[in-house]
Amino acid sequence: MGKECTRKLKTLSTLIIILVSIAITTPFSTEASMNSKTGDEENFAHTVLVEYASTTWCHYCPIAAGQIQELYSSGDHDFVYISLVADKNPEAGLRCGELDLTAYPTVFFDGGYKEIIGAQGNTTPYIKAINECGARTDVHSVDVSLHMKAHGEEGVIINLTVTEKEGEAYSGVLKVYVTEMISRWSDNEGEPYRFAMLDYAINQDIVISPMGSLVFTVTWDGIENGFIIQPENIMVVAALYDSHTGYVDNVAYATIYSDLPDTFIT
Repeated sequence: MGKECTRKLKTLSTLIIILVSIAITTPFSTEASMNSKTGDEENFAHTVLVEYASTTWCHYCPIAAGQIQELYSSGDHDFVYISLVADKNPEAGLRCGELDLTAYPTVFFDGGYKEIIGAQGNTTPYIKAINECGARTDVHSVDVSLHMKAHGEEGVIINLTVTEKEGEAYSGVLKVYVTEMISRWSDNEGEPYRFAMLDYAINQDIVISPMGSLVFTVTWDGIENGFIIQPENIMVVAALYDSHTGYVDNVAYATIYSDLPDTFIT
């Protein structure tokens, strides 16, 4: 369905980084999660990020994929997930290396704060890991506000604001993943992956001054990066990782349907 480039050429048509001393807000932002919170999750300080490492030939991966999607579809757990299909996408494979992957499948929670290797008998281990990550006390108070809209038939425009809320300088790694909600790639049982990573729209170190904000506007073009896409099938996930621990401090996600039609995105 798409042609993968072994070495993608990034074209960021517009990249604006603005450092300001006050928070910048935009109406109808997709901060944190669209899922409901119940039970222990009512006290979550942030939406949990799940990174599911897989290959198309992995025999046990479909079990893990089905269980994660079951939890996600229920709407009862405050998390968002990305499928890292390592044998189909070089960037996904490199991300697996950053996470110190040792076997497939492995499910990483909050950048490796917790990880679960191999197929599980039920969803209980995943729920436990999500709740433990949601209860973390080492999460920095950094807001992430994300918006996106279609750019023609083959691209998206992404607007992102990251704001420091604790009154202390913050350093982290910002990764903005472009994912397909229903992937072009299928697992060992022939089921399409969900939220499979295609590319990074942003992947860089950032530093934010106390109570300051960074604003990014990026145009990501599918054709220029080796993919024929449908914007309505794209979900963008913005994750902010602490530069010292590598663990997630906050995450947000958006589709072209997340904002009202008349929302202005610069």
